[in-house]
Amino acid sequence: MIIYKEIEIDMGHAVTHHESKCKHLHGHRYKIVAGVEDKVVARMDRSNSGMVIDFGDLKKALMQVIDAKFDHAFVLWEKDPRADLLAAAHDKWYNDYARFHLLPFIPTAENLAAHWFDQLRIELYHMYSIKLVELIVYETPSSHVICRQEDADYFLDNIVNKE
Repeated sequence: MIIYKEIEIDMGHAVTHHESKCKHLHGHRYKIVAGVEDKVVARMDRSNSGMVIDFGDLKKALMQVIDAKFDHAFVLWEKDPRADLLAAAHDKWYNDYARFHLLPFIPTAENLAAHWFDQLRIELYHMYSIKLVELIVYETPSSHVICRQEDADYFLDNIVNKE
Protein backbone atom coordinates (compact mmCIF):
# COMPACT_ATOMS: atom_id res chain seq x y z
CA MET A 1 0.00 0.00 0.00
CA ILE A 2 1.19 3.53 -0.74
CA ILE A 3 0.35 6.47 1.51
CA TYR A 4 1.05 10.15 0.92
CA LYS A 5 1.78 13.16 3.11
CA GLU A 6 2.26 16.72 1.95
CA ILE A 7 3.90 19.83 3.29
CA GLU A 8 4.30 23.32 1.85
CA ILE A 9 7.28 25.65 1.96
CA ASP A 10 8.11 29.10 0.65
CA MET A 11 11.46 29.29 -1.09
CA GLY A 12 13.28 31.52 -3.55
CA HIS A 13 15.57 30.48 -6.37
CA ALA A 14 16.82 31.37 -9.84
CA VAL A 15 17.32 29.13 -12.86
CA THR A 16 20.78 30.05 -14.10
CA HIS A 17 21.12 30.57 -17.89
CA HIS A 18 17.37 30.10 -18.50
CA GLU A 19 15.99 32.11 -21.41
CA SER A 20 12.81 33.19 -19.59
CA LYS A 21 12.13 35.40 -16.58
CA CYS A 22 12.94 32.36 -14.38
CA LYS A 23 16.61 33.39 -14.66
CA HIS A 24 15.82 36.23 -12.26
CA LEU A 25 15.65 35.89 -8.50
CA HIS A 26 12.09 34.88 -7.56
CA GLY A 27 10.14 32.62 -5.24
CA HIS A 28 7.41 30.01 -5.06
CA ARG A 29 5.04 28.34 -2.63
CA TYR A 30 6.16 24.72 -3.09
CA LYS A 31 3.93 21.80 -2.22
CA ILE A 32 5.90 18.60 -1.59
CA VAL A 33 4.07 15.26 -1.45
CA ALA A 34 5.89 12.12 -0.29
CA GLY A 35 4.61 8.63 -1.11
CA VAL A 36 5.87 5.67 0.90
CA GLU A 37 5.11 2.01 0.37
CA ASP A 38 4.98 -0.94 2.71
CA LYS A 39 2.61 -3.50 4.14
CA VAL A 40 0.02 -2.43 6.69
CA VAL A 41 1.17 -3.28 10.21
CA ALA A 42 -0.90 -6.31 11.19
CA ARG A 43 0.19 -6.75 14.82
CA MET A 44 -2.62 -5.50 17.02
CA ASP A 45 -0.34 -4.80 19.98
CA ARG A 46 1.41 -1.86 18.28
CA SER A 47 0.42 1.81 18.26
CA ASN A 48 0.72 1.80 14.47
CA SER A 49 -1.54 -1.25 13.95
CA GLY A 50 -3.48 -0.94 10.71
CA MET A 51 -1.09 1.68 9.29
CA VAL A 52 1.74 1.68 6.78
CA ILE A 53 3.35 4.48 8.80
CA ASP A 54 1.85 7.07 11.10
CA PHE A 55 1.17 10.21 9.06
CA GLY A 56 2.80 12.21 11.87
CA ASP A 57 6.02 10.25 11.49
CA LEU A 58 6.05 10.84 7.73
CA LYS A 59 5.47 14.55 8.33
CA LYS A 60 8.30 14.59 10.88
CA ALA A 61 10.73 13.25 8.28
CA LEU A 62 9.53 15.78 5.67
CA MET A 63 9.94 18.61 8.15
CA GLN A 64 13.46 17.52 9.15
CA VAL A 65 14.76 16.95 5.63
CA ILE A 66 13.02 19.69 3.64
CA ASP A 67 11.23 22.27 5.79
CA ALA A 68 13.99 22.81 8.35
CA LYS A 69 16.56 23.73 5.72
CA PHE A 70 14.59 25.11 2.78
CA ASP A 71 11.48 26.88 4.11
CA HIS A 72 11.90 30.64 3.80
CA ALA A 73 15.35 30.17 2.27
CA PHE A 74 16.90 31.17 -1.01
CA VAL A 75 18.78 28.62 -3.12
CA LEU A 76 21.13 29.16 -6.01
CA TRP A 77 23.56 27.04 -8.05
CA GLU A 78 27.06 27.41 -6.60
CA LYS A 79 28.41 28.34 -10.09
CA ASP A 80 25.77 30.97 -10.75
CA PRO A 81 27.41 34.38 -11.42
CA ARG A 82 25.46 35.76 -8.43
CA ALA A 83 26.71 33.05 -6.04
CA ASP A 84 29.55 35.18 -4.65
CA LEU A 85 27.10 37.94 -3.73
CA LEU A 86 24.86 35.46 -1.92
CA ALA A 87 27.80 33.84 -0.16
CA ALA A 88 28.99 37.25 1.08
CA ALA A 89 25.48 38.17 2.24
CA HIS A 90 25.16 34.79 3.95
CA ASP A 91 28.43 35.26 5.80
CA LYS A 92 27.44 38.76 6.93
CA TRP A 93 23.74 38.38 7.75
CA TYR A 94 22.78 34.72 8.05
CA ASN A 95 21.84 34.76 11.72
CA ASP A 96 19.73 37.89 11.51
CA TYR A 97 18.25 38.31 8.06
CA ALA A 98 18.38 35.43 5.62
CA ARG A 99 19.00 31.80 4.85
CA PHE A 100 20.94 31.17 1.66
CA HIS A 101 22.05 27.82 0.25
CA LEU A 102 24.45 27.36 -2.62
CA LEU A 103 23.80 24.00 -4.26
CA PRO A 104 25.91 21.82 -6.57
CA PHE A 105 23.13 21.92 -9.19
CA ILE A 106 20.78 24.43 -10.81
CA PRO A 107 17.69 24.53 -8.55
CA THR A 108 15.02 23.58 -11.07
CA ALA A 109 11.92 21.80 -9.81
CA GLU A 110 13.29 18.56 -11.29
CA ASN A 111 16.68 18.84 -9.62
CA LEU A 112 15.19 19.90 -6.28
CA ALA A 113 12.78 16.96 -6.40
CA ALA A 114 15.63 14.51 -7.05
CA HIS A 115 17.79 16.05 -4.31
CA TRP A 116 14.95 15.99 -1.78
CA PHE A 117 13.99 12.45 -2.82
CA ASP A 118 17.53 11.21 -2.16
CA GLN A 119 17.76 12.93 1.23
CA LEU A 120 14.26 11.89 2.32
CA ARG A 121 14.77 8.31 1.15
CA ILE A 122 17.79 7.97 3.43
CA GLU A 123 16.00 9.55 6.41
CA LEU A 124 12.85 7.42 6.06
CA TYR A 125 14.80 4.20 5.74
CA HIS A 126 17.04 5.08 8.68
CA MET A 127 14.19 6.24 10.96
CA TYR A 128 11.38 3.88 9.98
CA SER A 129 12.77 1.21 7.61
CA ILE A 130 10.23 2.32 5.02
CA LYS A 131 10.62 2.83 1.28
CA LEU A 132 10.03 6.20 -0.37
CA VAL A 133 8.53 5.46 -3.79
CA GLU A 134 7.85 8.94 -5.13
CA LEU A 135 8.15 12.58 -4.32
CA ILE A 136 5.87 15.05 -6.06
CA VAL A 137 7.03 18.67 -6.08
CA TYR A 138 4.58 21.39 -7.11
CA GLU A 139 6.45 24.53 -8.04
CA THR A 140 3.14 26.23 -8.87
CA PRO A 141 -0.45 24.98 -8.54
CA SER A 142 -0.39 23.90 -12.20
CA SER A 143 3.23 22.71 -12.58
CA HIS A 144 4.73 19.70 -10.84
CA VAL A 145 7.33 16.99 -11.17
CA ILE A 146 7.19 13.39 -9.96
CA CYS A 147 10.52 11.91 -8.86
CA ARG A 148 11.15 8.20 -8.31
CA GLN A 149 14.28 6.27 -7.35
CA GLU A 150 15.59 5.93 -10.92
CA ASP A 151 15.21 9.69 -11.38
CA ALA A 152 17.16 10.43 -8.20
CA ASP A 153 19.86 7.95 -9.28
CA TYR A 154 20.15 9.67 -12.67
CA PHE A 155 20.36 13.05 -10.95
CA LEU A 156 23.18 11.88 -8.68
CA ASP A 157 25.13 10.13 -11.45
CA ASN A 158 24.72 12.68 -14.25
CA ILE A 159 24.09 16.07 -12.68
CA VAL A 160 25.62 16.29 -9.20
CA ASN A 161 28.61 13.96 -9.63
CA LYS A 162 29.31 14.86 -13.26
CA GLU A 163 31.77 17.64 -12.55
